[in-house]
Amino acid sequence: MAVNLKEKYHWLVLAACCGLAISSIGICCNSLGVFYTPVSEALGVGRGDFALHATISQLAAGLCCPLAVALLRRCSLKLVLAAGIVLASLSTGLMALADHIAWFYVLGALRGVGCALYGLTPLMVVLGNWFQKKHGMAVGIAMCCSGLGGAVFTPIFQQLLLTVGWRTAFLVMAAFIAVLALPGALSVLCLKPSRKGLLPYGAVAASVQEEAVESGLSEKKSAGKSGFLSPAFPISILFALLCACITGLGQHFPGYAEHAGIGAAVGALMVSASMVGNIVSKLILGVLSDAIGPFRSCSLMTLINCGALLALSLLPVRGSLLPLVCAFFYGTIYSVAAVGVPLVVRFVFGPERYDAVYGVVAVFTSCGGALGLSVIGYLYDFFGGYGIAIGGCAVLGAVNVALLLVLALLRKREQAAGPEERSGKISVQAAEELS
Repeated sequence: MAVNLKEKYHWLVLAACCGLAISSIGICCNSLGVFYTPVSEALGVGRGDFALHATISQLAAGLCCPLAVALLRRCSLKLVLAAGIVLASLSTGLMALADHIAWFYVLGALRGVGCALYGLTPLMVVLGNWFQKKHGMAVGIAMCCSGLGGAVFTPIFQQLLLTVGWRTAFLVMAAFIAVLALPGALSVLCLKPSRKGLLPYGAVAASVQEEAVESGLSEKKSAGKSGFLSPAFPISILFALLCACITGLGQHFPGYAEHAGIGAAVGALMVSASMVGNIVSKLILGVLSDAIGPFRSCSLMTLINCGALLALSLLPVRGSLLPLVCAFFYGTIYSVAAVGVPLVVRFVFGPERYDAVYGVVAVFTSCGGALGLSVIGYLYDFFGGYGIAIGGCAVLGAVNVALLLVLALLRKREQAAGPEERSGKISVQAAEELS
């Protein structure tokens, strides 16, 4: 009974991480699309100009990811998370007072810094420490909640925009950011299970030391050729960057629907449909990764996303059914960017180098999302439609499948380099079983 009671704490940690994911990603990132049209019209600027504030926010979040990792090593987890939550909430609330686009750029940057301190990178570090078995499932569940946040709160904010206006909607958003994240951050979360007298979920004492050998590369090897100097490192960065670029399209669905003549309400439903696809695919990808490995599961989700983008780009829009179906399957890209990238990085580089390597890769994940948001907005302004942007995202998806294949081949080559040495170089047979 004592063991069962102790194991329950791992799931409390996961629940608290879900609250952080809803707040930092589901609300701060996934629910912003409905604000683009009303705020840009109220300020008298283009959609691309207003979308740039979200770009700046994600760039700030990405650039601060290594800072978040460094602070987690030196400061209390609760202090770092609380500082990030308060900063994100306060900066979002102050947007209600902004009367010039420049203020949105400043406040967006501050919100991005806050999200970096309590968002994706701290979540991945905490879950990596707490879950040895079912790690993919745990990451998938937490990231499902980011999609759940977008699916639930996007129509709520859309309704607020219609009834009380965008300024009040920003105040409500700020309140939700704090309420959903602070309780779990201050009461439950702990960086490592050892500080609670526990082991990672599914671990026994001996396996904690063996995991680095069996699931990755030795510390010496990963710090050298197979770490930052490995060919897998820039490929992982490019993979994360392109995945994140594609996610920027979803926030433009309201504008796409208006341009297609099917109405902003359908556009809001498209965002919600993509968030439902986000939720379902993240859970599926996490479970599939535990079963068949991250390379195969990420490739499958990426191909589904490419099919949805091609359908949205090539098939005629005659009503709301096709856009909603395409938006749902488009949502699979969120699972690759949020769940697949950290799982691939952990699998390629091993747990002992995961924090450092992912802290850098996460910079490019955020930069890619930021780049996608603004580039798609400017492509609309330049071409007068979203066709080029949608087709371009499908091409990026095809490139990502090729990058996954290259990473898988590099992984097998590294693991097969010295099968005799137990200290970090496992056998070819074991490498094939793992991958």
